[in-house]
Amino acid sequence: MKLKKFDLNLFILFEEIYRVRNLTQVAKNLHLTQPTISNALARMRSALDDQLFVSTTEGMIPTPLAEDIISQVREALYLMELSVRRDKEFDPQSCNYTFRLSMMDLAALLITPKLLNQLSADAPNISIDNHYRNKNDLVDCMRNGEVDLAIEEPLVVDSDICHAPLVKQSYVCIVRAGHPIGNNRLTMEKYLGMKHIQVSRSSAGHSHIDKALNDIGHERSIVFQTDNLATALAAVKDTDFGLTLPWNWKDAEVKTYPVPFDYAQRSLHLYWHQRSDNDPKLIWFKEKFVNVCESLSSEIKANGKETK
Repeated sequence: MKLKKFDLNLFILFEEIYRVRNLTQVAKNLHLTQPTISNALARMRSALDDQLFVSTTEGMIPTPLAEDIISQVREALYLMELSVRRDKEFDPQSCNYTFRLSMMDLAALLITPKLLNQLSADAPNISIDNHYRNKNDLVDCMRNGEVDLAIEEPLVVDSDICHAPLVKQSYVCIVRAGHPIGNNRLTMEKYLGMKHIQVSRSSAGHSHIDKALNDIGHERSIVFQTDNLATALAAVKDTDFGLTLPWNWKDAEVKTYPVPFDYAQRSLHLYWHQRSDNDPKLIWFKEKFVNVCESLSSEIKANGKETK
């Protein structure tokens, strides 16, 4: 295939089909008719001599060739967009872009409302797509353009992945309002005597807090483990169980206490691919994101003082 005979707009369509996996939605996103999308896909298939996407009950599934070329297509589209925008001042009011994030439940619950409030005023056409990627897949997702920004605990990454510390984690134990502990201090004896709920994406369930306890010769009783934070919070509000989280949680239906033991404090980091360093829209978005996190960190510190 000779590139000069290939309509480069088809690469935009290719990336959109790969991301959305639904031709009707692709047509809506690109403001085109569905027959136009179908005809363009047929042209791509003919030019590349491959089906590219196979229609199934679960959507348009990419073929091995489509999987092989998606990273290069996204890289090329990104570079073309950057070259067009390089000499233009970024205008958030007119920017129409979906930032693809990877945040775990707790970070998303705390950060997203504040971030959306800022974006609705400063950049009304910008949207956010947050889907958490596990640590094993995250770096590849940033490299192939599936993730613009990620919040994660420190990772060992290659030189093409940039990162910066974002928020320090300060662990608290959450119990329901009206819990027998009341306004008393949460002692080690009370903490260990309590049954615990654990939020973990690992079936092993051995958390940073459990390691800190084991290091001083203690072990807590975990009676319920889930990978869903909303489920854990709902269970806490209807039981006398405790839930230990790395950020303070302000809710009229719960009460928080600092954990009664020392632990190695860790920070969440913000991650992005180095190719985005000169991207005006991502530079702007990172600044907004960091500002929201700094504001949240100040609130967490203030709430932490209230619980002591």
